[in-house]
Amino acid sequence: MSNVVFTARDKHAASYSAPPPDIQIPEGRPGYYGYFENGMGEQAVYVWDFEKTADPQLYLGDVGWDKPFTVAQDHTITGSGLGREEMDWLRVVNNVAWKRYADWCTTKKQKVKA
Repeated sequence: MSNVVFTARDKHAASYSAPPPDIQIPEGRPGYYGYFENGMGEQAVYVWDFEKTADPQLYLGDVGWDKPFTVAQDHTITGSGLGREEMDWLRVVNNVAWKRYADWCTTKKQKVKA
C-alpha cells in the first residue's frame, strides 16, 4: 500500500455545504487528480477514475461537495460559475488528464472516446 502524498482539509463551514466525499481512486486503478484553492479559500477537486466514470468530475466546495460537475474534453462545465483563475487551472488539469486517458486506452487497446 502506498503512503498518502497529499491531503486537503475542507475550508467550508459545515452549515455551508455537505461534507466532502471521500474522493479517491482505488490503488492500482488508472486515473487523474487535481486540486485547486484560490486566495479566498474556495476549493476545487478534479478527479477522473478512468475505469469508473466516462468523464472527469469536478467537485467545488463553495457550490456543494455533493454535486460534482462533469467536465467535457473542451473544458465545458455548465452552471459552475468558475472564474478566470479557476478556468485556467481547469484547462491545464483537463488537458493532462485527457492525455493520460489516451495513453491508458492505447495500453489497453481501447478506443479513445471523442
